[in-house]
Amino acid sequence: MEQSDSDLLELVETVETHYANHPHKPLFLSRFGVNFPELRKKLRSKYGSLSNSILMAKSEGLGIQVKKIKVGGDYIDHEKFTSTLSNQEEKNERSFRDLPNSLKIAFCAATEEGQVIIISKTPPHKYQKIDTGAEIPSGFIVIDDNFRLPGIPVQEAESRNLKEMNEKLNAWLTDRGLSITDFIRDEAPSVAGKHYRSQSALDRFLRAQDQRILEKIILPADIADILSRN
Repeated sequence: MEQSDSDLLELVETVETHYANHPHKPLFLSRFGVNFPELRKKLRSKYGSLSNSILMAKSEGLGIQVKKIKVGGDYIDHEKFTSTLSNQEEKNERSFRDLPNSLKIAFCAATEEGQVIIISKTPPHKYQKIDTGAEIPSGFIVIDDNFRLPGIPVQEAESRNLKEMNEKLNAWLTDRGLSITDFIRDEAPSVAGKHYRSQSALDRFLRAQDQRILEKIILPADIADILSRN
């Protein structure tokens, strides 16, 4: 077998391994060279570019091709995982408005220089501000500033800035290989006959209000912050 063929097989194997380990996370062309620099170098040397390599693999029936996702750009698709990725993108096309209030605040909270926002993966999805480079506590995940609108009121993020906020939210979900359904729970489950408190105090307070009153409520940022953490 010619060397070029083995390089293409290595490319396909790399793609398969990625999706076997991260079935919901697209393998973007822009990240391929960062994650697999040596393989990218070999492919570019023989075929001129990574895209050309993928086209060659596709022409040889190796099951991969380039596709474009709404948020994130071109990625390498594998026929074995197409339906999983498509379902994931459809799930992620939900609105910022669907999120629990604590997570909405996390996407809008202002930070000091040298701080990042982290959010807990499990209900009630409390967020914290930690120093950049600090150890991330178990069960938390970072929301980088490029996926947020720091300092903007949540009400504005839900209205005049909703389109931009949705794009950032879905880009973050795609980047992390997550689904918005990981953070949305219509009902809290019962544990041992007791109602499990999966929502923050802020969520419970807002749910208790009449819709006509809710539309007029404007909570100071520090109060909203305290309620979202309890």
